[in-house]
Amino acid sequence: MDRRSFLLTSAAGVAGALTGCARAAGVPPMGTVVPAPALRDGPWTLSPALQASIPALLARTGVPGAAIVVLEDGAVAQRLGFGVRRAGTTDAMTADTVVEAASLSKPVTAYAALRLVQAGRLALDRPLVEQAELPDVTDARARTVSARHVLRHATGFPNWRFTDEPLVPAFEPGARFRYSGEGYYLLQRVIEQVTAQPFALAMEELVLAPFGMQRSSFVWLPAFEGIAASGHGAPDTPRDGLAEMGRGFAKVADRVGRPPREWTSADALRGAALANPQRQPVPVMTQPNAAGSLFTTAADYGTFLARALAAGGPLALPAALRAEQLRPQTEITDALAWGLGWGLERTGEHATARTLAWHWGDNGSTKSFVVADPEAGRAIAVFTNASSGARAYDRIVRAATGGERASLLFWMVG
Repeated sequence: MDRRSFLLTSAAGVAGALTGCARAAGVPPMGTVVPAPALRDGPWTLSPALQASIPALLARTGVPGAAIVVLEDGAVAQRLGFGVRRAGTTDAMTADTVVEAASLSKPVTAYAALRLVQAGRLALDRPLVEQAELPDVTDARARTVSARHVLRHATGFPNWRFTDEPLVPAFEPGARFRYSGEGYYLLQRVIEQVTAQPFALAMEELVLAPFGMQRSSFVWLPAFEGIAASGHGAPDTPRDGLAEMGRGFAKVADRVGRPPREWTSADALRGAALANPQRQPVPVMTQPNAAGSLFTTAADYGTFLARALAAGGPLALPAALRAEQLRPQTEITDALAWGLGWGLERTGEHATARTLAWHWGDNGSTKSFVVADPEAGRAIAVFTNASSGARAYDRIVRAATGGERASLLFWMVG
């Protein structure tokens, strides 16, 4: 990987990318009053008039393209695409365009972890160091971190490290919320050991293949060339952060004789060192990455939402685990909490009270958002290919769900 490509994937892409969307300075203090407006009492499908307005919205917000999936009654009701997947081309953005899921990777990883809990291969509350060999986890508090701590973002770990300093919690694990990609990466290493598979292959077996997500992978695949969206730092400036990283890793794979989807986490760190010898390899610079390296499509992600959040069906979580997943585990504000793998938003009052599941995604030059009403079988996910994409998805999600969302305000603060 040459210097220009590396800079694209590090300072401009991945060091701002795979940040997992934490924006820690924007997290409201515990107990902050955040509005919890009522929810639309009706379908979230986008009306013809709303669809007709989206191209102008994208133009105003500097977003070349958007892909959207909407669920109603537990099934995909709309698969929509608007604009182009790369500025300067006529290549249409569709629901089948491969996009960077960014931190929308985390709910997929969380689902896989809970399936392993269901199978008795992973314990939610035992320290991870008791379930896998993690010799570099030496801090006393870090050695108490469990899968539950990771999934509810209460490890105390930073979002990402950019040097090889030890992984040390800032507080007692479980005490409070701190968004952390490093926690998911630690869980990734455990998943590899309890499944005896490289992470990308484990995710294929646990989620992607059973769900029929044929255009999804936790590493860049050569098959994605020509069908993937480019990110954009500005409306007319394509910037392929994760894809460029993946192409660099593919060159390393040719040298070592093993494709990246077969790499363990340790292999990926070695691959990062070979791809750029001048840069110290750290988890944020690797693929696969449980916290944020999923490549997918809106159509594939809709399939995941329909089955992973369902209250029944062959791929649904057992009722007890599903209830744990959607139960507030880490309080953030009066309206917001974190469950197991999902942000949770309380909306409405008394008879109209509901709990929504949501997550954001941000790889610097791409922005995405998903919100679901699991009990009603409704959801909307919006993927955009620009650094300004939040300005577009904010308006689309509000229009679909019936008003301002506390989860959107949480992300927009700061």
